[in-house]
Amino acid sequence: MAIKSVLVAHHDAQALERLTTRLVDRGYDVIGPARTAGVALALAAQSPVSHALISERLAGRRKGAELAKALRETWGVRSFMLRERLEVA
Repeated sequence: MAIKSVLVAHHDAQALERLTTRLVDRGYDVIGPARTAGVALALAAQSPVSHALISERLAGRRKGAELAKALRETWGVRSFMLRERLEVA
């Protein structure tokens, strides 16, 4: 399956902006961005998501791993975890 739409979740607003811009520039449809798991799940409920890029740490009380598990169990979305220090080339 080709990656069509990517959900992006990260606690850092500047990192989210850089990552989102790079993905859009490369032709991806970006869902989000989201800083919390709650927002990410609400976005996933409204728009079809093929994959997710998730920071280990999110704003709010839930962690990235919890979001990835919920996305997989609820919609079958495969997630890729981002390292804490996100550098987008």
